Amino acid sequence: MKVKTSVAVDPDLKEQIQKLGMSVSSITERAMETVLSESCEDYRLQFKIKLYEDTINDILYEQDFCKKRNEVLDEQLALTRELLKEAKDNYVLATTVVKLSKLTQKINRVIIMNNYDADIVVDKAHDLLVEMKQMNSDFNLTQHIISLRKMLND
Repeated sequence: MKVKTSVAVDPDLKEQIQKLGMSVSSITERAMETVLSESCEDYRLQFKIKLYEDTINDILYEQDFCKKRNEVLDEQLALTRELLKEAKDNYVLATTVVKLSKLTQKINRVIIMNNYDADIVVDKAHDLLVEMKQMNSDFNLTQHIISLRKMLND
C-alpha cells in the first residue's frame, strides 16, 4: 500500500521529468529505494553533506537578514530617542512659558494695586519675586515696573 505525500521540487526539474514521460512519484520512489540500498552509502554521505551545506547557507542568509534588520531598528531607535528628547524639551519650554506668564500676571497685579511702588511690591510679593528670579535670573523689578507703567499709560 502506498501513501500520498507531497514533495517540493524545482519546477524546471519536474517539467524535464514529465517531458521524458516519467512521473515525479516514480522517480522519487526509485531515488528513495536507491538511497536506502547498501550500495548507496557514498550517496547518503554526499546527501548529508549537501543538506548540511544548504542548512548553513540558509542560516547565514537569515543572519545577514537579521543583521540588516537590526541596523534599521537601531536607526529607528536613535531617531525615536531624538524625537522623544525634543518633545520633552518642548514640553518643559511650554510649561515654563505658562508658569512665567502666570507669575508675571501675579506680580503685575501687585505692582498696579500698590501704585507702582517698588518697596511695597518687594514687601508684599517677596515670594513671587524670589520665584521669578529663580526662573529668570535677568528679571529686574525696577525695569519691569517702568515697562509696565509705560505700557499701561500709553
